[in-house]
Amino acid sequence: WVTAALTGSYPLTLVLGLTQLIAVREYFGMVSLKGQAGATTICSACCLIFPLVAQYAPYRMSLMLPMAATTICVYLVLRSSLLKQTLFTFSTAIFGLFYLAYLPSFWVRLRGIDFASGLPFQALWPSVLGGPQHLTMGLAMFVGTVLCIIMADVGGYVVGKNFGRIQLTKVSPNKTVEGALGGAAGCVSMALLLAWSMHWPFWYLTGTAFGLIVFLASLFGDLTQSVMKRDAGVKDSGNILPGHGGILDRFDSYIFTAPLAYYFMQFLIIPLMGLGPWYK
Repeated sequence: WVTAALTGSYPLTLVLGLTQLIAVREYFGMVSLKGQAGATTICSACCLIFPLVAQYAPYRMSLMLPMAATTICVYLVLRSSLLKQTLFTFSTAIFGLFYLAYLPSFWVRLRGIDFASGLPFQALWPSVLGGPQHLTMGLAMFVGTVLCIIMADVGGYVVGKNFGRIQLTKVSPNKTVEGALGGAAGCVSMALLLAWSMHWPFWYLTGTAFGLIVFLASLFGDLTQSVMKRDAGVKDSGNILPGHGGILDRFDSYIFTAPLAYYFMQFLIIPLMGLGPWYK
């Protein structure tokens, strides 16, 4: 993952696509515990196709989701006589497409923002990693957003373990209000450092806003996965990562984050910096 993120382009699309492919298989594994899963092959194919489109034809992404959803609906309609739970199968297939094919592909779009990063050490970026021109705003935001999520997890764990008393939600009994506040503080702190180092306009405001957005996206990504696992009656989504469960267990906090980070840059930071709108 580190190498793919630093390199971008084809390696990132390959690694992300394979990760999404494993995740969608875990998702449909949970779905099958509750009812009949459908269109699993189409959704799996989209997990490989969407990152490629995001990399090489990002302006076509607005077409991909409705086209893929329509394909799934047509396929399931043609097989409706074989379905025992038609509504369940339709809804879980469309959600799987959106949740695990479309949303994660925004990590490729975020990485693809090719303006200069503005980081103070950009001129010192080693040639073995592509030289200064390779340290783009996209790379900085990719790494920075991941670090914000990590800091949210670390802050939530440390504060929650030592000071947690009030349960945050019944969906995830181990999460506490104090832990959530600690996670928010860690995430915002990292976001402020990112905003300051990249010279965002009004960095103390935009950095705080970005940190809160990333924190909430990562938190609800985690809770969404908890809801699905509880409904399926499983502790982990899979067992591919010993000690951590499945891919979904490890990367649930990253699913909703990338689209929000991308559009935060596209519609706020890039225009505020006078670089014009970003449509790629």
